[in-house]
Amino acid sequence: MHNVAIIGAGTMGKRHLLSWTSIDSANVKYQYDIRKDIVKQLVDGRNIIVPDDFENVLKDDEVDIVDVCVPTYLHKRYAIDAMKAHKNVFCEKPLSLTVEDSLEIIKTAEKHNVKFMVGQVVRFFPQYANAKKAIERGEIGNPAIARFERLSQFPHGWNDWYADFTKSKGLIFDMSIHDIDFARWCFGDIERIYAKTLTDQKLKFKEHALITMRMKNGVMVHIEGSWARPSSFTYNFEIVGTNGMIDFNSERTMPVLKEISNNNELNTGVQVPESPLKLEPYAAELKHFLDIIDNGVTPIVSPYDAAWDVKLALLAIKSAEKNKVIEVGEKL
Repeated sequence: MHNVAIIGAGTMGKRHLLSWTSIDSANVKYQYDIRKDIVKQLVDGRNIIVPDDFENVLKDDEVDIVDVCVPTYLHKRYAIDAMKAHKNVFCEKPLSLTVEDSLEIIKTAEKHNVKFMVGQVVRFFPQYANAKKAIERGEIGNPAIARFERLSQFPHGWNDWYADFTKSKGLIFDMSIHDIDFARWCFGDIERIYAKTLTDQKLKFKEHALITMRMKNGVMVHIEGSWARPSSFTYNFEIVGTNGMIDFNSERTMPVLKEISNNNELNTGVQVPESPLKLEPYAAELKHFLDIIDNGVTPIVSPYDAAWDVKLALLAIKSAEKNKVIEVGEKL
C-alpha cells in the first residue's frame, strides 16, 4: 500500500483526491494546503490528516508519494523538498516556470533516487492515445497537417494567480502546453515556432493564442487556445495524413464535463474535462506512476518530456512577444 500526501486543495488537489481514492493500492494519508479550513471541508468524512505544516508530512516515513497540486510557481519548492526527504513525487503540469528550474527538479530526483512524473494528462485521454496509435499503425498514411483546439473560460484560481503572468505565464504555458506536448508525442521534435496572442492587449480575464509549429519531419501543427469563452470547455483535433484523417470534437461526442464555478474558495473556476470511463484519465496517470514505482515500467511521459514542454511553451510566448519565428534548437 502506498501512502500519499496531496499538496494543494484547489481544482487539481480535489481532482487528485478523487482519483487516488479510486485506486486500491493507494491511501491518501495527508492533504495539505495553507488554507487549512478549505482542506477540512474537502476531506470532511474521510480518514485523512490535515497537517499544520508541510514539514510534518516530510517527517512521516510512512508517506512514500507526494502529489504536488499547488500553483505552478510553487512546484519547484514543494517538489524538491519532497525529493530531498526521499519521497517519490508526482507533480501537476507545467513542471516549473523555467527550463533551468525544471532541470533542477529532475536532477534532484535523480540525485536522491526517487521516482518522478509530471501530469501531462492528455496522453492518458483515450481519444488522444487512440489517435497516436492510429498514426503509428499507418492508418492515415503519412501525417501532414494537424490542428488542435482547447477553448474555455478564464480560470479564476486562488488569489487569481492565473491572471498574474509572473506566476502562471498565461494561456500558452498553462493550457496550450497540453497540445504542444501531444504534438511532440505524435510527431517528434519541433523545428520552429510562431505564435500570436492577445496578452499584450491587456484584456482583463481574456486571453487567446494561435501557435504554428513546423516539426522536423515536415508536419505542420496549428494550435488554438482560448481563455475567452463566456462558458463551456471544448477540446478538438484533426490530424490529416496522405491516406485519411482522424477527427475528434468534444462537443460532438458529448463527453462528461465538470465545470467548477468560482462561487467559493473550494471551487476555483478551472474547468476539468471528465471521462465516463471506469478508469478516468487522471486516475490512469496516477496508476501509471505507481507502475513506474512498483514495476519499473517505462514512463509514458518522462520528466524530460515535461521539461521540453516548458521550453517549447516559453519559445511560443517569446515568439508572440517578438512577433517572429523562433528556431527551437537542439538542447534543453
